[in-house]
Amino acid sequence: MASQTTKTTSRIVRRIKVALVCGGTSPEHEVSLSSGETSAKALDPDKYDLLPICIRKEGDWLIPEAYLGNTRTPEDIDPYFAIFKSGSDKPVDGIERVPVEGVLQSLKILNPDVILLLLHGKGGEDGILQGFLEFGGFCYTGPGVLASALAMDKIRCLRLLASMNYLVPPYVFQLEIPSEPDFSDFIKAVEKKFGYPCFVKPARIGSSVGMSVAHDRKELHEALHLARRYDSQILVEEFLKGVEVTCGVIDRIDRNGATEHLVLPPTEIAVKKAAFFDYDSKYTPGMTDEFTPARLPRNMLDRIGETAEIIYKLIGCSGMSRMDMILRDDKIYILECNTIPGMTPISLLPQGAAAAGIHFPRLLDYIIQFALHTRKTGFHTHF
Repeated sequence: MASQTTKTTSRIVRRIKVALVCGGTSPEHEVSLSSGETSAKALDPDKYDLLPICIRKEGDWLIPEAYLGNTRTPEDIDPYFAIFKSGSDKPVDGIERVPVEGVLQSLKILNPDVILLLLHGKGGEDGILQGFLEFGGFCYTGPGVLASALAMDKIRCLRLLASMNYLVPPYVFQLEIPSEPDFSDFIKAVEKKFGYPCFVKPARIGSSVGMSVAHDRKELHEALHLARRYDSQILVEEFLKGVEVTCGVIDRIDRNGATEHLVLPPTEIAVKKAAFFDYDSKYTPGMTDEFTPARLPRNMLDRIGETAEIIYKLIGCSGMSRMDMILRDDKIYILECNTIPGMTPISLLPQGAAAAGIHFPRLLDYIIQFALHTRKTGFHTHF
């Protein structure tokens, strides 16, 4: 009888305590909440205890007092995200509103095994939160401080890639633009280098927020002022017409404990109702046709995957990332790297994973297990 109990007990595996952090202070707050809700409901209750956390737009954190355990259902998660989405200041039983200066102490008490980061944009995807968690000694998912900061900074990332002879769109940029700028010289520089149409981007914002296409000087002037509302640094690129694709890379620990980079099938993005893959096209069903794998010859699919993996390693990504590219005249131009890609029901990284036979809960398993493995072995890819 005693040996039976021992045998049975030996099979018991402690569930992993996951603190899922979403929301954030960036304009991508709502998209992050969608990523968080989708992932929270997909995490296997038999493997993970769940602590859903929201960073409010104002910067304070909504932290539940206890984890949701293995008896939870998707319906148990709904009330948390209803509160997160409401933005209400009313106190809620069981959820503490914590100012940022008290967050590390609150997390220490709750002692998560891993923090699943599902924030997008400034303050969540740019290395700031990663550094904060590093300081607190917490294990978290996705790339570390340097890779996150570099990938979010479109200007410096493109300059690095161009310096290593990778193809990027022709571009000009301006740093630290005042709140009431005179763009005359900047516009002249754009017209001299490549003219119209051109693509105007805030340098450190994701989800195409603040981006627009300009077809003449008047539109460029308006686009620059729009971009300045979101960032003091602006990037303007030649608007390349071609086939837009994206390709994800995730890390998995193989049976021997070694890291394996899994390059996912590329997705072709065919925008139907907009000039480019803007915010609405990304998050409104029916605005874009997406094909995974992309409708391209096998040799081109292989080239895209090889390029994605090279850039992934060059930037220093780990866990997961997604590379966006434009194909033109049989050449691959790199647009940007997303270190915490969307995890909404229509997001591109989960689409690529599904095409590779990796269903969404398994994708989350890979991301979480990789973070735990790197912490356990002391081999930190976060730097």
